[in-house]
Amino acid sequence: MRSGISRGAQTGKSGEFAASNTGRIDVLCVAFLRSRIKDIIIKQQIKYPLTVALALSVIPLSGITAGAASAAETETGADICASLNDNIYQGVNPDSSASVLTASVDELASASQDHGFTQNDGALFRAATAAVSGLVPVHRLYKDGDFVWIPEDAGSTELATAQDNFGYQDQQVDFYASATPLDCGVPVYRFLKGGLHRFATSDADRAALAQDGWTSEGIRFWANSADASQPAATKPAPVLAPAPAPKPAPTPVPAPEPVVAPAPEPVVAPAPQPVVAPAPQPVVAPAPQVTALAASADSSNWVRWENIAKAGETIDTVLAKPELQGKVLKLPAGVFEVSNFRDASAAIRVPSTVKGIVGSGRDTIIRMKANTSSYGRTVPAQGSGQTNQLYLMRMNDGSNQVLSDFWLQGTEQGHLYNGLMIGQSSPGTTVKNILITGVPGDAGSPPGETFGLNWWRGSDSITRDVEIDGYRWTGNSYASRVRGAVVGASPIGYNTHDRAKLYNVYTHDSNVGMPTFWESNNAETWNLQSIRNVIGINHEESFGIVHHNPVMYGSKTHRHITFMSKRGDGKLTIIGATTDEWISQTVSGAVGTAKRMLVLTPTNYNGSNTNTIRTAPKIVQADGVTAVPYTWAH
Repeated sequence: MRSGISRGAQTGKSGEFAASNTGRIDVLCVAFLRSRIKDIIIKQQIKYPLTVALALSVIPLSGITAGAASAAETETGADICASLNDNIYQGVNPDSSASVLTASVDELASASQDHGFTQNDGALFRAATAAVSGLVPVHRLYKDGDFVWIPEDAGSTELATAQDNFGYQDQQVDFYASATPLDCGVPVYRFLKGGLHRFATSDADRAALAQDGWTSEGIRFWANSADASQPAATKPAPVLAPAPAPKPAPTPVPAPEPVVAPAPEPVVAPAPQPVVAPAPQPVVAPAPQVTALAASADSSNWVRWENIAKAGETIDTVLAKPELQGKVLKLPAGVFEVSNFRDASAAIRVPSTVKGIVGSGRDTIIRMKANTSSYGRTVPAQGSGQTNQLYLMRMNDGSNQVLSDFWLQGTEQGHLYNGLMIGQSSPGTTVKNILITGVPGDAGSPPGETFGLNWWRGSDSITRDVEIDGYRWTGNSYASRVRGAVVGASPIGYNTHDRAKLYNVYTHDSNVGMPTFWESNNAETWNLQSIRNVIGINHEESFGIVHHNPVMYGSKTHRHITFMSKRGDGKLTIIGATTDEWISQTVSGAVGTAKRMLVLTPTNYNGSNTNTIRTAPKIVQADGVTAVPYTWAH
């Protein structure tokens, strides 16, 4: 497992530097403080789908019309029209009347097969799937079984209102459209009925919805008319956005739902989800078609909690039962709480013989009861060179396992610990649709460096639609959550784990950390978001990594990338990034695409003049060709 960068390197302390221009790359010769890296000794081996409750209604989001475009009108109307070239398809669940919009026919097929969206309305309109001047991002939001799409328009507060006042969760940017009328465009109308939203463009579809009791909320944005000749089967789908989860299991019969604490007061002001990234559309290399996700979708392989748990049993006790060998434990909504760590390494252990855990969304909460740990004495002192081996949950040595659809909630224990470790996993092991919050850490190197999610050894993992939040949240349901202090260290780490695949992972508000790759080669990511962390993305002794459409802004050090090694030279590629502009060591500019970035390769990495990286990173726009200016400090 890696150690982190020393706190001196993270906090941006450096000597004077002078810049020289070499084409599009500014090269800085920097006398950075020595960053001491210790090898880590492992003492022991070690769409957001939510519960669908369609009976609930929501207050209409209408009343705020689309305003002026937020992007500068630097392109002609013809250029903008030409960019609106990707069909956006609509699927409908006939049982619930919920709908989903997507540019991906693979996601449409998955929504139909796995989640009941069997009514295929075909291509509704055409939009852009990458940022274009004159277009605005259109966000996918979710609440209680309802998906809704809202443009991020400078002239409207609807996107923030939906989250702050109505409890919608911003999942991602799905496409780009116009906030103002276009000569080539068609207006896209939004309709509301019983707390659900539907979109339409044609007069016939609008009339049919009105006749069926849907209320028009007016035009929400403008797009291009659908291209019926575009063959759906040939459209790539590098990232499948979250789809609604299967309906939750009934209330457990033999074992009551293990909620053990009264619900807290409702959240006063949850922070808006600052997702601004375009939906990932890889240019250089298409994302592989993933087949290993079937384990969680195949309900025939589930053993439901209510059919195996006895009253008073904890989740750790149930996971050890022989009836779960070769099976997935399916959890209903509820709080699954343990007291204390079971030993000096884990509170909950998923055996290698169990295929994983599938919850029912963010209302399936797994946690340790606050202030019940007696293992604080096992946490090494900072500077000892040892690592913190305590994890809230471990899943080691398994084959094709899956963890999905729950909230791993960090709680106060009076000492530091880690969140989730997946150790020595086989190819295809998957973590998806999980929220991890409040895992405490206080340093950039062990033992104060902890991880929300740690992939340790193994290879070829899949991480999809995961959020890792540095804030500590409390509550017995997602809707009643209350936000506390920022406590988190590194949100996600790959440690000696090659060929990882990562899709739509949102990491934010870490206290001292950032997404990190340590001795982990040939990973590929799509829409990895690092927002308000210490650094954007950290790479140590890791080569051949390709990031498609990463999002990095609000770094505490104003650094986007660190790329370091004392063992050899290698490549790093970044395609279509959305970042704030690097201006200086203390000032950042506006967020956007093709903004100048800062890449740090310290000369004194792990000792005086130990840096061995000579190959400049390749940083290009979404087309995979056009260079993006960046400053390389090394």
